[in-house]
Order: sequence, then structure tokens, then C-alpha cells
Amino acid sequence: MTNEQRYAKIRAGFVSKGTSLHKWCKQNGYHRQNAYAAIMGEWVGDKASEFCRLLMVESGVIVQAVTETTEKASGRNGSDPGAGPQTDGSVTGIS
Repeated sequence: MTNEQRYAKIRAGFVSKGTSLHKWCKQNGYHRQNAYAAIMGEWVGDKASEFCRLLMVESGVIVQAVTETTEKASGRNGSDPGAGPQTDGSVTGIS
């Protein structure tokens, strides 16, 4: 995944949760410019990596990737209502 694709997925993830990357950053005390720099690889290092991972988790990108990988591995097409992210943040359907 390119940095541009990662940025687009993170933004879309926040939108699907009813917010935006900018709003999430503002509500959680982060500068949006730092988020952009971390995602795009302009800011590197341990803190940048941790921040990028946090953004991926909070936006749902990582959970989606785990669910998609599990569905591909098990042959599911995503129609199993018991699989995927739950409202409590856990993921079911993973063996």
C-alpha cells in the first residue's frame, strides 16, 4: 500500500465513523499536519510509526485489514453476519 493509499483509507475510515481525520486529531490533541506527515512518511521515527499505527487503529483500517485477510483465508465473502468488527471493538469469526 502506498502512503497515498494509506492516507485515503485512514480518512475514509474516520468518515465511516461519522467524523474526519481533522476532527479526530483536534478532539484528541494532535495536529492534523503531524498526522499527515506521519502517514505520508515525511515524519519518520518511532513516534511517527506509533502515531500512524494509532490512526490506523482508530480509523478502523487495521481491523478492516484483519477481517479482509481472514475472509480471504477462510473463503468467506463477507456475508457472514457473525464475522467482523463488533460494537465493543472485538473481532469475531477469526479462527
